[in-house]
Amino acid sequence: MRGAPENRLPEVRQTVASLARDTDVRMITPDKIVTRTFLGFDAKLDRLMLKGTQWMLPWVQAIAPIEAVNEQCEQPIPKPGVFSRTSRFGARWIDHLCRPPSDLALVGTLAWLRADLDAYICWDGEREQVSNILLPERPKAATWSTRLVATARVGDELQLPPGIRAAVLDGAAATRWIGAIEAPVVVAVLDRSVIDESADEVAMEYRANRGKKTLDLHRDFGLLSPPAGIEALAFTVTP
Repeated sequence: MRGAPENRLPEVRQTVASLARDTDVRMITPDKIVTRTFLGFDAKLDRLMLKGTQWMLPWVQAIAPIEAVNEQCEQPIPKPGVFSRTSRFGARWIDHLCRPPSDLALVGTLAWLRADLDAYICWDGEREQVSNILLPERPKAATWSTRLVATARVGDELQLPPGIRAAVLDGAAATRWIGAIEAPVVVAVLDRSVIDESADEVAMEYRANRGKKTLDLHRDFGLLSPPAGIEALAFTVTP
């Protein structure tokens, strides 16, 4: 997050004027995030026409076209916490929620990933939920930034969607499938307290064969070191 480019959207009226009918959009209002299909704009009434709803344009804080909407969703606007505020997204939080980058994938056991995302991290007396920072893809989520990939699906030679720039493999079960993951940056999170070292060996072999540049979590990502007993191997991958 700290190294991502600033997300700056065009002015709302400029975007609305460029939208074609039946374009799926994500919209930010004063209190919610909405995904709907754009049907048109009534210039006389200054009203935005969406599938199933209408909005006066002055109430729209941000709007952007998105990929096809599977279902019409709404959710409250999350407030930026201590980590989000210090990222480059913090200065333009509304724009970030409207069109967040969707270039990160977390690979692992879904139940564990979701539990981690529901946890809080603290800094300088404040705390923020991990899901507020990563914006994971979830049912009924009107906005998302991070894809969650079940380890079981990786075994079926799952192809990560285009645009994924980094994949984080959480634990031994995910790391064993590192050869099936195609992403420019790979981070393997390993538990050194586990006696079974097969996943470690797979990750080290993959880094030796396809690793291009070793990355440092603190220097390259602005992250703190993992807790004792946990190691994160991060590196760029040769195509």
